[in-house]
Amino acid sequence: MKLKGLSQEEQIEKVAEIKALKMCVWWNLVEAGQVKEIGDGSELYMAILSAEQIGVSSASESMSLGKINDARGFEEWANAVNNIMSGGYAFVHPINHYPWCESGRINCFAYRLDDKIVATAAVINNGGVCSLEFVSTDKNYRRHGLAKAVCAGAMKDAFANGAKIITLRASEPGTRELYTTLGFEIYNRALDEF
Repeated sequence: MKLKGLSQEEQIEKVAEIKALKMCVWWNLVEAGQVKEIGDGSELYMAILSAEQIGVSSASESMSLGKINDARGFEEWANAVNNIMSGGYAFVHPINHYPWCESGRINCFAYRLDDKIVATAAVINNGGVCSLEFVSTDKNYRRHGLAKAVCAGAMKDAFANGAKIITLRASEPGTRELYTTLGFEIYNRALDEF
């Protein structure tokens, strides 16, 4: 919904209607083409519209990228995500969240080195409107292109399976550069074409 062009009274009315829905809403309150950093400036909302926009990536040949497609693999993936992202706290439950993976609502990817998951990413799919999530790299393997490679693999798979757009929220230091090299743009730039 665009509020531009509405009177201040109409804008206030529309905002009240949106708030009454009691849904999570991503506010984009800038002109197209401007870069707006959300909150304290450390969080950006970004999007990519096609596989052709994905930047080139590669990782070491001694590592293998795999799509998670069974309960055991999901449990390993979830444990890796939890260990890397939250010090072991079960943010992603290895059993209770598996039905999402099984149904295809979330497609999980991992880079392995000697049977150990060292980098993760996932794409949550909501009818072709997708979100890149759970991007993580083991601290001992950072700065080797693994996050970029696992994200590129996940994104290519999503577009090959009908994604119309992939969005993300970049909140960690250095992630803006990572996601820009993968082809993501700040929301208001990318969505002008959507």
